[in-house]
Amino acid sequence: MAFRDDDRGQAIQIGAVLLFAVLVIAFSLYQAFIVPNQNQQVEANHLQTVEGQMQDLRDGIVNVPRTGDGQSVRVAMGTTYPARAVALNPPPPAGQLRTLGTADERVNFTVANARAIDRETADYWNGTNRTRETGHVVYSPDYNEFRDPPRLVYDTTTLSSQFDDSNLWTTGQTLVNGRRITLVAIDGS
Repeated sequence: MAFRDDDRGQAIQIGAVLLFAVLVIAFSLYQAFIVPNQNQQVEANHLQTVEGQMQDLRDGIVNVPRTGDGQSVRVAMGTTYPARAVALNPPPPAGQLRTLGTADERVNFTVANARAIDRETADYWNGTNRTRETGHVVYSPDYNEFRDPPRLVYDTTTLSSQFDDSNLWTTGQTLVNGRRITLVAIDGS
């Protein structure tokens, strides 16, 4: 028997190695391109959800002077990626909700030269200047795939998406309505 000239098993081995290489390349492409794109979409959807929740927060703050009642508002700090049988996800993204500027005197507002026009208001307001600390409520996302997401900022009855080079207001202001001015101070941390 001469085994030196026998080349029957080489085609099967080469085919198996090539098939395995194609599978490894396909999985690598899935992990490198498809998974990040799907995760970026999850993060974009989360940002839209948080924007709606921040609008609810803004509405709750703005309605306090009218109703006298506070309310709780849920803001989702992070999201989760879909479970994957084989591919890997990065750690779940998170965000931070905080007040900004509440200890900064430059952000305070002072009501001056105001007078009470009825007895009920005169019980509270005697005409002296009043200064209140205030600030902003800011949601800053920390996503893995969504590059340069905006910060969502509540500031003096408005909600805006702040990008590096511009702002996009998502709500109108209710600070001035005809001859009525409504001031709501944000305090705390």
